[in-house]
Amino acid sequence: MTTMPNAILIPIKRPAALHRLLVLHHACGSASSYFRWVAAFPENIEVWLIELPGRGRSANSPALSTLTAVRNHLMQLQPLLPDRYAVFGHSMGALLAYCFAHDMEQLGRAPAWLGVSGANSPFSPRPRASGPLHTQGREAILNYLKTLGGTPDEIFEHKEIAEMLVRMAQADFCLVEKYFPLPRIAPLALPMTVFAGRQDHLLSTGGQQAWSHASRTNVGFRHFEGGHFYLFDDANQVQASIADALNRATAEIESSGG
Repeated sequence: MTTMPNAILIPIKRPAALHRLLVLHHACGSASSYFRWVAAFPENIEVWLIELPGRGRSANSPALSTLTAVRNHLMQLQPLLPDRYAVFGHSMGALLAYCFAHDMEQLGRAPAWLGVSGANSPFSPRPRASGPLHTQGREAILNYLKTLGGTPDEIFEHKEIAEMLVRMAQADFCLVEKYFPLPRIAPLALPMTVFAGRQDHLLSTGGQQAWSHASRTNVGFRHFEGGHFYLFDDANQVQASIADALNRATAEIESSGG
């Protein structure tokens, strides 16, 4: 496995790949959550896993709990980006992927394509709950994570790892709960695809449809069987759909002379 500065991990190095795809992980996730998932991608896609502080190789660093801090952290990727790249994010990562794409567009370094998965639009109100998750106690947070799936059972049984998971959850949930929804801003000028599991109870019809306002170009929608972590259930099908969207975006760029 190859590592690069600023928490970029490239599990499978593919120098001849046509696409470079940056992947932003979900809340309480890390780059390691996607190592096996990456293997299902076709040979023409090289995946760059982007890992936030407070987990993985930077587990000793504090997790970032404000949107400004995360956006500033991700801005450090700008000098390392290839000429043509794309971005995909799942759940919290989808919201951050949108923010990153917007920030890069402002710098004239917009991605060729943006894929967002398992999240309502960043402009949509957060679902009402009994109270902010990031302010709740250890057991409440762990029980909530268990209902989502996506975390191996042995993690919850290991006291030290479970405590680290709770600290990550408090920071990540604070980030989502305090700073979203965002105010409406000018839509992006790049193609987007919205991915979701048909049985994902965290999503709403209105929240999904609101993604159509995030770009002034084509916004596609792809649905799969499964819940919030549908993308790990049938990786080959999801990867094929991402590859198709990337190829379409590339064809549009080349036909326009970009």
